Amino acid sequence: MDILRKEGDHRLVVIGPGELYVGSGPLVCTVLGPCVSVVMYAPDVGAGGICHALLPGLAVYGRERGADLAPPRGFRFVDVSVDHMLRSLTGLGADGSALEVMVFGGASMLARGGESEARHRVGESNVERALGIVDERGLRLVRRDTGGRVARKVLFHTDTGEVSSRPVRKGRWGAARAG
Repeated sequence: MDILRKEGDHRLVVIGPGELYVGSGPLVCTVLGPCVSVVMYAPDVGAGGICHALLPGLAVYGRERGADLAPPRGFRFVDVSVDHMLRSLTGLGADGSALEVMVFGGASMLARGGESEARHRVGESNVERALGIVDERGLRLVRRDTGGRVARKVLFHTDTGEVSSRPVRKGRWGAARAG
């Protein structure tokens, strides 16, 4: 996680693959390809969380392969990240039933001639797991911008819950690399 500069009255925090942020105040930015961001906003406490998860969940990519699941390495997984953000926000006093949840990313960008179907489906699998865990935890999904073949830049105002998601066109954001 990098704090780059002030953006108006906000600090700008950039999260990369396998990272997350929970709190209030900064503007958080990430660039997504097949990875997903689950954004949670707690209007009752004016705080939120956002993750940049690379892989769907432990059952497929973690436990079976002996992955290191302790934070922060566990934040590579959608389910570990969502559960951590949920615990963190409720720990700040948020009412879990009032959380506003949004899901972004999951583009199909990895497939190239000859690559496996499983590799091609990582984005789709990430979105399926993110939506599944939102449903399993009884959370309220208020927005979704997923799929397609283009990377997205996501900006999240942690204190207001405002989120913008826009496509990243080739060369448009300089050297920004989608995860």
